[in-house]
Amino acid sequence: TTAGLIESTMDVLWSSLGHRPKYVAATATIRGAERDVRLMFGRSLNIFPPPVAKASDNFFAKEDYENPGRIHIGILGSIGRSRTLLNQPAASLLQRINEFEQRYPGINPEILDPYHTLVGYFNSLRELGGAQASIPGQIASELIPRFAEQSGYLPRELRERKELTSRRTSTELKEVKSAMKRKRNDPHCVDTVVTTNMFQVGIDIPRLGLMAIVGQPKSNSEYIQSSGRVGRRKPGLVLSLLRSNYPRDQSHFENFRVFHQEIYRSVDRTSTTPFSQRALDRGATTAL
Repeated sequence: TTAGLIESTMDVLWSSLGHRPKYVAATATIRGAERDVRLMFGRSLNIFPPPVAKASDNFFAKEDYENPGRIHIGILGSIGRSRTLLNQPAASLLQRINEFEQRYPGINPEILDPYHTLVGYFNSLRELGGAQASIPGQIASELIPRFAEQSGYLPRELRERKELTSRRTSTELKEVKSAMKRKRNDPHCVDTVVTTNMFQVGIDIPRLGLMAIVGQPKSNSEYIQSSGRVGRRKPGLVLSLLRSNYPRDQSHFENFRVFHQEIYRSVDRTSTTPFSQRALDRGATTAL
């Protein structure tokens, strides 16, 4: 909505020089693109490439039936436990990957590396704050040692914890992104990362393969974009931790398989209203 006003300004400035720019855009999650492009850029839309003969070949990529991809698992929490929903699954995942190395001492570290760093995705900073207290607290101090005692292996020690949110400065965010690229054999390899919707764009770290999404994101495109950040080169595991006292989460759990089989059909239409009265009130001065 705001960008549409700015684009109008850019168009006027370019036109004064006798030039009309052409826009090239790429996206994986959009519906009603023709309407949005008309409202935002004042242009007609040509889609490249046009639909081809096979659904498994879209010119940019071909479907791979041989190599494993990304697995989605849904867990519906019990009523009244939404605040601690992450604790047991996170502790189990973090400890189990540690046990593999103890059980098979000669295993190739490249196999385990994608699952060393657990990404925790949250819909709000409030929920993220609760997890930040739980990771060094209940998860590291109570649950991981309990799981280790049950299986007879040494408990995992969580040394490196990071946060990727709007609360961090741009310099800190660059440092976190760089740290997330460290591999398992690095003594400063990151154990856990907690993040919000900042994670859904601009993050391209191929080694990541393990994510827990706490609560169903508000839009389906956000869910597709965020979960698509893991399992890019190696098989990925995305755990959806759903809260039973949220109707949206319940609905997602009940239709979990169907939703993921037709995931792009569920993408929401975006709201593009650059010349609405409220948008003009907020942005016309800047545009002028």
